[in-house]
Amino acid sequence: MTMGFFSKLFGGARSLTRMADATSTVVTLLNDYEQERNDDYLLAAAWVCRVAILQVARDEGYDDDFEVGVKLDGHIRRLPLSELRRLTVHRVETLSARRSPQLRATVAGVLGGGKALERVQSALPDVLKQKFLP
Repeated sequence: MTMGFFSKLFGGARSLTRMADATSTVVTLLNDYEQERNDDYLLAAAWVCRVAILQVARDEGYDDDFEVGVKLDGHIRRLPLSELRRLTVHRVETLSARRSPQLRATVAGVLGGGKALERVQSALPDVLKQKFLP
């Protein structure tokens, strides 16, 4: 065995943990948004989706059937990536579209990794950035 093997093994574990934590965080942010209707929750959720779900899945080459263990409602569930995206990315898109065309466009920019991502990231608390940035 080589050090490359261990780097890949443990690097993959870190990526999975990041995705699992991100999913739980996004679900919580979206539930909070539905209670308080504060757009900051949607923007933070979109940012977490981009940097810790979409980017990780792309970088690691995970397909839609790849399963991730996620803690939701106090229980760990194994979800395929397609379901994980439905609970997070698609829900962010749907809620922002219902709110306003401007918010929908901003969320799309964040999810797409454009300048909106940088703007939202600069406004986020450091603790959130430290938790989800590689």
